[in-house]
Amino acid sequence: MSLFQKRENLTDEEKKLSVVTFWLFVVGLFAWVIPFAVLFVLQLPTQTVAGAMGTALWPSIVSFIVTAVLCIVAYVIYRKAVLRI
Repeated sequence: MSLFQKRENLTDEEKKLSVVTFWLFVVGLFAWVIPFAVLFVLQLPTQTVAGAMGTALWPSIVSFIVTAVLCIVAYVIYRKAVLRI
């Protein structure tokens, strides 16, 4: 099956799971992008671009890791408790 081939015979649970998976991915992505962008912009007046990137990178990665773990826990709980898959 092709990666982008549309699957039409999905159950309601599989459709719900794919929607939840997509939104958890979006939340995880923004958990890194938004803190990085804010910290980067706040550091620009006092540091060079490379310095601002270095300063903003580690705190934003920590927030991403925490959010990713929480998203994985939410995914497992949703899959086991709500959908019972």
